[in-house]
Amino acid sequence: MNKDEKIQMRAFAMVDGLYLGIMWTVSFGLYVIGLTGSFLGMFSLFTAVYSLFFAAKRMRLFRDNVRQDYISFGMTLMYMLLMFGTACMLFAMLQCLYFTLLDNGFVVSKYTEIMCTKEAKIMIQQYGMTQTDINNALGALETASPLSITLSILNINLIISLVASLVISLFTYGNNRTLR
Repeated sequence: MNKDEKIQMRAFAMVDGLYLGIMWTVSFGLYVIGLTGSFLGMFSLFTAVYSLFFAAKRMRLFRDNVRQDYISFGMTLMYMLLMFGTACMLFAMLQCLYFTLLDNGFVVSKYTEIMCTKEAKIMIQQYGMTQTDINNALGALETASPLSITLSILNINLIISLVASLVISLFTYGNNRTLR
């Protein structure tokens, strides 16, 4: 891969990462709305799962239209890592802004409310936990800063992105004609 190909791949991956980050932000927004009991929260999970198929589709478009139907596994993996990395960084910045400026403890209060329901107490008992364990966890969450919450979510997103990049790369690299 020469210098021009690297620049081209990086540019396409970052643009696709921008789209993916926006999709994750929409999913997060739907999740937060869903905490109020709205039916829109159901679409949060759908959007998050669809984002993996979206990433694979964008990779195939890059392979077919830009790379003329062939891309190596290494370039595919690099593309996916750049795309997911860009999405993770954008999503983390937007989440940090949300938790700093807009949330005002809303998410934690909804979690607390949910954990006090009869159904949640039954679930907690089935997992062998006590209400004290849950209260301690919620107390820690209440005292966490927006940045620490965002960094925790970012770590999870990066791990998921690494696994997704490997899996998607396995299915999208190579020659398009042999994959059809």
